[in-house]
Amino acid sequence: MIDPLGLFGVSTGFDASAAAFGFGGTTSLYGNFSHNPNKPWYQGWSSSVTFSIDGGVAASVYGFGAGVHLGANDSCHVSQLNDGYLGAGRLGLGAFSVGGYKTTDGKVTGGGVTIGPTFGYIGAIAGAGNTWTLGGGDW
Repeated sequence: MIDPLGLFGVSTGFDASAAAFGFGGTTSLYGNFSHNPNKPWYQGWSSSVTFSIDGGVAASVYGFGAGVHLGANDSCHVSQLNDGYLGAGRLGLGAFSVGGYKTTDGKVTGGGVTIGPTFGYIGAIAGAGNTWTLGGGDW
């Protein structure tokens, strides 16, 4: 009754990325669910909605992409997602992109995939950002 990969958090929502002349950024709106691994499967759940913005260097002349995101992380509570992070994403795969992140305090690592249209070319974006919780709680 445990998750052997340690991925106790799931995030899904929408994100959009843009890049021009070597710089880029992403903005995201996700719904998050996390489970405390020390609790039975029917207890210890938390949920939230988060908004995040990041920016940094990009291997791109210009481009824009947006889509639906599905990700996983090793958070035991959604409050752990409310932090600054270092990340990389939009790895030049057209309508399909991948990304990963680690919070600045090192407590949460995660990543995911985004599927949606891309215009121009976004090779990769690597930088820093922050996530804010818009709501949430335990259930």
